[in-house]
Amino acid sequence: ANDPAFFEFAQLLAEKILQSDATSDADRIRLAMQRTLARNPTPFEQTRLQAFLDAQKTWYRKNPQHAKTVAPDFVPSDWEVSAAAAWTALARVLLNLDEFITRE
Repeated sequence: ANDPAFFEFAQLLAEKILQSDATSDADRIRLAMQRTLARNPTPFEQTRLQAFLDAQKTWYRKNPQHAKTVAPDFVPSDWEVSAAAAWTALARVLLNLDEFITRE
């Protein structure tokens, strides 16, 4: 999961989410779940993913040097680099889920 190519996959997913027409974090989380797991998040998953995203935004805001290395190359002009980096972190979480990796 720490392979450079895997990290690039997460950045690309974050980029696609940021470029979407979704207007809220909740909508973007649903879109990310649809793209990775082909389903909507449960209310519990939605809450947990939102809390994770908020924590990542806060951490990257306090650590901008890390945000620049994690954020996708494409960052919309109205987005902070810290928020884009947080979306990359959330994408990595989704891509690391057993449900994404394993077919049963």
